[in-house]
Amino acid sequence: MLKDFVKLKPGDLIVQNGANSSVGRAVIQLAKNWGLRTVNVIRERPDFTEVANELKALGANEVFTEKQLKEAKIFQAPTGPFIFKNIQLRGFWMSHWYTMEENKAERDVMFKELADLVRDGKFRPPNFDKFKLEDWKSAIANTINSVERKQLFVH
Repeated sequence: MLKDFVKLKPGDLIVQNGANSSVGRAVIQLAKNWGLRTVNVIRERPDFTEVANELKALGANEVFTEKQLKEAKIFQAPTGPFIFKNIQLRGFWMSHWYTMEENKAERDVMFKELADLVRDGKFRPPNFDKFKLEDWKSAIANTINSVERKQLFVH
């Protein structure tokens, strides 16, 4: 998505919300590998400092809470810099892009690049807990009670 919706070059800045999600953590790592900078927004939480440090260890440049951004009133900034510095905001609908058949070749390239980064130790997949298939009840209970880790069934 970082390469398909807008052309970014090393040094460019990405601002993302939900940065502590699996997707957000992936964006941070990919941006670091490609020389991009990230400003990351997460919800207010008691363990903010710990989560911010985890994200910075992955490569995040800055981490803020939604409340911190609201208090900074950055969304009330003048429009001049957007025009004269060619600053752009770009949203996208990933699930729509992913299901379009004409994007299959791009998806294949994306998966190969991700696999190469994982193989080379430059990209860490989300944390997960392994469960045997017969332990599915424990896995579901763990899913309900966990916001940080994913579940993986092994049979």
